[in-house]
Amino acid sequence: MPESIRIEGRIVKTGAWLALVGLFLAPLAGQAAFERVALNATAAGRANAGIAMSEPAAFLMNPAQAGAYFITANWSEPYGLKELGSKSVGASHRSEGVGGSVTALQMGDQAYLEQELRASGSVRVRQDLDLGLAFSWRRVEIETLPDGDALSFELGVRGQMQEGVRFGAVWRNPTKARLANYEDRLPDGLCAGLSIDADARTVVALDAVQESGYPLELRSGVDVQVLKPLTVRGGVQFNPGQYALGFTIRQSVVRVNYALQWHRMLGASHFVGLSFTLR
Repeated sequence: MPESIRIEGRIVKTGAWLALVGLFLAPLAGQAAFERVALNATAAGRANAGIAMSEPAAFLMNPAQAGAYFITANWSEPYGLKELGSKSVGASHRSEGVGGSVTALQMGDQAYLEQELRASGSVRVRQDLDLGLAFSWRRVEIETLPDGDALSFELGVRGQMQEGVRFGAVWRNPTKARLANYEDRLPDGLCAGLSIDADARTVVALDAVQESGYPLELRSGVDVQVLKPLTVRGGVQFNPGQYALGFTIRQSVVRVNYALQWHRMLGASHFVGLSFTLR
C-alpha cells in the first residue's frame, strides 16, 4: 500500500486510515473523488441506471429533470464501511415547463470527508424535449492535509423519441475541473441512456457511461410495479461489475426506498431513502 500521496508537487505521508480507504477503492478502476456517492436509493436498486427515467427523484441524476414539490433524503453505507457512509437531502420543484432543484451531500468521517452542494435548473424547449444545467461546489477535507475544493457544472437533456421510449444524456464536468491543492480530478465524461415502457407496470433502463480515460461502463435495470403501493427493481452494472436489488413502498405522499448492491470483491452496499411528494 502506498504510504504517501502527491499534493502540489510535494510528497505527504498518509495515515493508516487513508491506506485502508485506498485498499478498498483500488479495485474500482477509474473511481475519482465523489465517484462512489449514490444520490438516489431508487437508482441504486437498478445498478445506478436511470439517466432517462421519469420519476420524482430523477433530478439527482439528470439536471434536465425536476419533480413538482418533491423532497428526498438518502443514506448509504458502501461495502459495510462506516468510513465511506454518505447521506444527502434534496428538493425540487417544477411548474409550467421550468424546474429547479437543490441537493446537499456528505460522505466520509472526520478523517476523510467529501461534501457537495448542487443546484440545477431545467426548461422545456419543446413538448418532448427538456434541457438542464447544474452547478456543483465540492470540498474534500482530509485529516492533517490541506482542504481541496472545486466548482464544476454539467449539462443534461431529456426527451421522448416515441410513445413509451425516452432518451437522456448528461455531460459531466466538461471543463475537467480539479480539486484545488490536489492532483485528483473530479469525474468527467458523457452519460447516455434509454427508458422503455415494456408495459403498463414495467420500465426498463439502459445506460452507457464513458468517463475520460476509462473503459465504457454499461448499466441496465428494470422497475416493476407488482402492487399499487409496491415497486420492485433490479439491475446489473458492468465494468466494474455489480448487481442490485431494491424496492419502493408508497403510501399516500410518502415513499420508502431500499436498495442492495453487491460487488464481487467488496461485498454488499446498503441504500435507504425517504421521499415526499407534496403535490
